[in-house]
Amino acid sequence: MSVKKKPAKRVTNPRISKLLQLKYRVEKRRDKYGKTNNYNRDRQLVLKWINHCKFGDISSDDMKQANDMWKRYD
Repeated sequence: MSVKKKPAKRVTNPRISKLLQLKYRVEKRRDKYGKTNNYNRDRQLVLKWINHCKFGDISSDDMKQANDMWKRYD
């Protein structure tokens, strides 16, 4: 008997999908190097931005911070 797998949910908002990728990168680095305050702070910040995107829109200053963070975790 085989188990049917459900496909992953697709995110329709491209900003949310980019922020989710950033969250995964932060978590990957956090798991690799330990749970320091910097990684936890960055993760919480990305989660806040995701919620802002879901229930409204994210500001341009926040997007600039996200781009800087993306470069850091690249």
